[in-house]
Parts: sequence; structure tokens; C-alpha cells
Amino acid sequence: MATPPTKGRQPRTVKPDFSLLTDDDKLRLQEEALEAVIAEKRAAALDEYKRVALEEARREGGVEEEMVTFTLDLAEFADRITIDGVIYFHNRQYTVPYSKYKTMTEMAYRTHTHQLEIDGKSRTRWLGFNDPRSNVRQITPHGVINTSKLARA
Repeated sequence: MATPPTKGRQPRTVKPDFSLLTDDDKLRLQEEALEAVIAEKRAAALDEYKRVALEEARREGGVEEEMVTFTLDLAEFADRITIDGVIYFHNRQYTVPYSKYKTMTEMAYRTHTHQLEIDGKSRTRWLGFNDPRSNVRQITPHGVINTSKLARA
């Protein structure tokens, strides 16, 4: 239900007349305003420092995970990965908890192995070492021994 309109005049707002203030008044008020701003900044800095110190103490005490900073490197077909609705872009630097770092690097590794599979390349050559299984003779279902991999090694 709407409130009924009030009878009588509405109170008028008076515009401040700064010409009534002396130069000393203005100077004193400006100094007080500056001191108030400095006090606000100092309080904000103290709060932030306390928050950071608390996080560090929790990590060192084993209550929270260690934070890891790394650059996300994905395969050429992938420009981003999404974890819990958060998008992480290729070639950007992120600071995340260690468990999320492990997940993100695993996902990045999977994008690279998928790209190698698409391109028809060996996963082991991408990793920089030769797979001893690549030099094993293969027997086809028809009983033919395939030694073609021996020639390529």
C-alpha cells in the first residue's frame, strides 16, 4: 500500500555557500580530508598485509596448499581450457594452488599428445627420448613379422 502524500511544504535543501568560509577554514578542512584519506589507505594496507601474511602462514603450516606461478602452454588447436567454469588461456601466466597446477599441466599435456595423434607423429619423439618398445618386431594377425620400425630408428 502506498504511503499517503504529506501535507505542507517539503523541506528545502540549501546549497552550501563556500564564500562564507575563510581561507583558514578551507585549509584546515583540506588537511583533515588529506589525513582521513591517508588513514583509509593505511587501514586498507594493514588489512591486505594481514591477509597475505595469514595466507603465507597457512601455507607454511600445511593448512593451505602452496601457490604455483606458471605459463600455460597448450597445443596449437587449443586456445583455452576451462576448470570449474573458469577459463584459462594459452600462453598466459597464472598463479594457482598446487593441485590446480597439476590438473592444468595434465590437461595441457593431453592437448599436446592429442595434437601429435592428429598429426600422426610419435608421442615419444615429442617428449625427447626414444621408446624402447618402438624397436620391437611386430607380428601382424597374418603371421608376418614387421621390422619396418627397426629401419626408422
